[in-house]
Amino acid sequence: MDSKKVRRFKNRLIRTAILSLLILSTGCGQKDSADVPANTQFSALGELKSSALGAAASVSEPVPESIPAPETTSFKLKNTAMIECKSAFREPFAGIILKNRRLQECVYEQLGKEDGTPLYEEELADYCGLLRESDYSLTIANGQELDFVRTYFDLDSFYHFSIEFTPDLHDWTAAQLDGLRDLQKPVQIAGTKDTIPAEVLIFFTGTDELTFYNIADVTGTLPPGRTFPDTVRDVTLYSSGDTPCTFENLFACMQDSNIEFLSVHRSSQIRSGFPFPLDAAAGMKSLVQLSLNKERIEVKNKECLSESSLRYLTGFVIDKQTDTSIFQLFPQLTTISCSVTADADLSFVSDNEAWSLRLFFCPAEIEFDSPLYPDGEPAVFPAFDEALGWRESGDADNFLGIYQRFMDEGRKIECFSIRCRNEDYGREYAYPYPLQNVRTFLRVTDGEHVQQFLPEPRDSEYATFGSYQTDPVYLIDINFDGIKDITLEAGSFGNSAWTFEYGWIYDPESGLYLPSNSFQSITNPSVDTEHQLVRSSWRNNAVSHGWAIYRYDQVTGDYRMERKLIEDDVTYQAAELMPDLQIPEDGRLWEWEETVYDQDGVTVLENERYYALVAPGLQTEYPDAYDRFHEPDSYWGY
Repeated sequence: MDSKKVRRFKNRLIRTAILSLLILSTGCGQKDSADVPANTQFSALGELKSSALGAAASVSEPVPESIPAPETTSFKLKNTAMIECKSAFREPFAGIILKNRRLQECVYEQLGKEDGTPLYEEELADYCGLLRESDYSLTIANGQELDFVRTYFDLDSFYHFSIEFTPDLHDWTAAQLDGLRDLQKPVQIAGTKDTIPAEVLIFFTGTDELTFYNIADVTGTLPPGRTFPDTVRDVTLYSSGDTPCTFENLFACMQDSNIEFLSVHRSSQIRSGFPFPLDAAAGMKSLVQLSLNKERIEVKNKECLSESSLRYLTGFVIDKQTDTSIFQLFPQLTTISCSVTADADLSFVSDNEAWSLRLFFCPAEIEFDSPLYPDGEPAVFPAFDEALGWRESGDADNFLGIYQRFMDEGRKIECFSIRCRNEDYGREYAYPYPLQNVRTFLRVTDGEHVQQFLPEPRDSEYATFGSYQTDPVYLIDINFDGIKDITLEAGSFGNSAWTFEYGWIYDPESGLYLPSNSFQSITNPSVDTEHQLVRSSWRNNAVSHGWAIYRYDQVTGDYRMERKLIEDDVTYQAAELMPDLQIPEDGRLWEWEETVYDQDGVTVLENERYYALVAPGLQTEYPDAYDRFHEPDSYWGY
């Protein structure tokens, strides 16, 4: 898997985790102003242009200016005539009631209005297309709300959109549905019931990523002559309830689409009774990667597999009922990642040595997901273990927890995570677990030459390398010489989630992989082969974050820090830093400290500090240097 695919794979995992957190937090109240996301856009001293925003918008019945608009009043737009602002929107209205509290707080804060006062259209006249969404998304529940958002919000400020539909679409006009084409960020689709009409799918032509949230399936079919949007490349199906969902109609709508990545996350109640129909997904001929979440799989129509473009099949479960011979029917399959929970035919491992494999025999689910391992025992395969040849003296009671295998230029790279039962489990320890790690090691076989790495259990005083890591191994060019190297996650530390990775760089002269201690010291490394740099990021505390970029020195073989940026809430230091600055109530003073280093990675060439006042009712300009922070070869560029 090349570096872009690795980054995209990692980013998909991250996005999935973020999506799960967002879903859990929906409607839980306003974000604490002190806990500002690391990538929140701020600006230099001046007026605030963005702040924490809310979720859904509604407009109300016109109310005379002399009478405060009651919050219970509902508003119907006067007619369907559209006028031009930044984008099409409905005729101006006299009074507005924002029923959703979070959205109301968002708008009122940016307009500097007091809570409970009426809101009128003329107050928004200067904000067409300028209100910003600096939180995660707004939930848009009907066409009128979409009109409002398209009229007054900068759509580029959204991380993603959330759209909710009723089964009969009674609160959407044709023109409003057509306005969905303006949404060019990832879109989450939900329904007031557990389904949505299939006809709405054709309008999402502006985005390349769709998430279906708690939808059992779509109803009906696509309109005659219409197809699933060809712009959509990435689809996620997320179902947390217990309503059976096989997505039969949805898969039928997507058969002739351009979808390349499909992720499925169903609850354990659904997974246990309804195996995932692998052939239905594989029927999408453009599908390259299918990521499942502990799903047992079944295939009813094997004929469609021969035309599949599927290359990466991950996250599924192999048990006694799994027909592993189906893997041989995928002509382009290169990567398999799955949990093996019971006796199964693993001959496909030896029959296809060119495949990349991640087999989890006893991951953390053995303790925390009882339906996956109902007897609480790992899957042990003595014959398979003997064929792999990992056992050493004293391994009689140990078993293979995770097995990973990759091929590169004729070299076979294997990673073994060996575990045993914890005899101290159940005693009064801070973190008692029934399993514990014995060792994790890598083995490289190149012809008759075998090279083996045994990472130390603790890579530093900060990161622990132990039982409850998935030990992910990647082949990626970390020194930018065009040859893939090896990385292995070394563990994470504390609430700041500082993650480190081991790195072994391939040396063409000796034919060996050599360890890189300097790569191992980089916090949360992300390799960017396009710009030939390694990005680093970390969390100092709730209101302080850091970013850096590293360059590889081809002469010394070390990674050196080239630039660093620290973001911090320095409100408590405001009197010292800016004695004349008056900070309004609930205001915050933010600081960015940018440091540029010499080629030794230690000597400071430049050090600059930039400040921004963030306060309700103020609109700001960005610091002159802010755009530089986002350049492709800078801190959080991309």
